[in-house]
Amino acid sequence: MAALFATGVSDTVLRQLEAQGGWGQGRPWLVRHHVLARRDDRWHMLPPLARFALDASLSHTAGFDWAACRSAPQALFGSVAQQAKGIASTTEALSARAWLLDEFGTLARLLQHDLDHPSPRLDWMQQTHEALINQYQFRAALSCDLLARLHRHLVRPASALQALGDLERRLGRPDEARGLYDRALALYEKEQAGLGQANALQALGDVQLAAGLHDQAATTYQRALVLYASEQEPMGTAYTFAELARCLHALRQDALRDQALRAALGAAERAHVDHVSAYVARALQEVTGGPNQARAWMACMDQGAS
Repeated sequence: MAALFATGVSDTVLRQLEAQGGWGQGRPWLVRHHVLARRDDRWHMLPPLARFALDASLSHTAGFDWAACRSAPQALFGSVAQQAKGIASTTEALSARAWLLDEFGTLARLLQHDLDHPSPRLDWMQQTHEALINQYQFRAALSCDLLARLHRHLVRPASALQALGDLERRLGRPDEARGLYDRALALYEKEQAGLGQANALQALGDVQLAAGLHDQAATTYQRALVLYASEQEPMGTAYTFAELARCLHALRQDALRDQALRAALGAAERAHVDHVSAYVARALQEVTGGPNQARAWMACMDQGAS
């Protein structure tokens, strides 16, 4: 298993793998034969030897067998990915995300290596991929290569295509992103996944908004909002109403813009997530002209409500 860790494996992680795989007696033998060496508080394997071990594990030669030993690293990384899933800011979740990002190269290698095996564990890949949706953006280069291959093997590949689209958009390739979002949307529709459709439409609207296509973006956001309402998802609703308000402001439809802003503020309040409220507040300041103007707008809305 140390062969997967190109920059070495910590003693803590190696102990976890040994315990899960039942390999507690193996390390002294590997050290004695100079297969493993400890440097800078990490256990290392020589790169040529690591490559040999990984290649042999796929062909089940020289005593190596990937199918027999993959459960330990997959259990470890799968568990941490589940802890890191979502947007919670608990100590456990933050710690899991930090560790996962530090070891993302190893996780990507683990996924790619399992795909190289004649019988990859596709169920584990699907679960792990879905837990990583919010983490891909922080390791864009590795994630692009991984997702480009992974989506072809997943039972539900739409979210992988959408994640690829997000990475393409961040890299300044809107046409590629739009094509991936369209493909993801078609798959979400086939799966009858309402929330997935809403997220894909929101992402597509973002591409259109960035291109200055305000009419198109507004229509796309409105389609997303219908689905978010059906799914009762206040966070997506808040984001999308905020972007719709930007579109309507650009189109000089002030009354509709104000309706969208009020809806965004209400959804953000229901979401109870600080960064969602902050995002809507930034959108409000942007379309009204600044903090003072936003406060004046809020006061006007309050007076109107009373």
